[in-house]
Amino acid sequence: ICLSYNIWCQFSKHLADHTHCNFPEFDPLMKCIQGAVPKMHINGHNTHCQINHSFVYEPYSGMTYSEGIESTWSEQNHAATFTKEQNPGHQHNTLDDFNGYWNWTKLHHLCEC
Repeated sequence: ICLSYNIWCQFSKHLADHTHCNFPEFDPLMKCIQGAVPKMHINGHNTHCQINHSFVYEPYSGMTYSEGIESTWSEQNHAATFTKEQNPGHQHNTLDDFNGYWNWTKLHHLCEC
């Protein structure tokens, strides 16, 4: 299991200890977890972190980008115009439509390479 987090270098230090204290049944799973800092954020970290927590050096991660989720945020900000006066049910439906359209567009453009 490979996790991506902007501050993985800090977050991972005590992750196994905290998980063991709160969820001991996950101990076997914790041995299978590796993680790294996403590529757009790794440049803001020090050299030690860039070497030890980059996807470039993580086994089996290839050239993982791991920033795809954040690229949707600028588009989703436009949804605020539509959702700010809606009730929770309509907000959910509108955001579901925005995300569905984003996913459909992304899938459609994969064929254009």
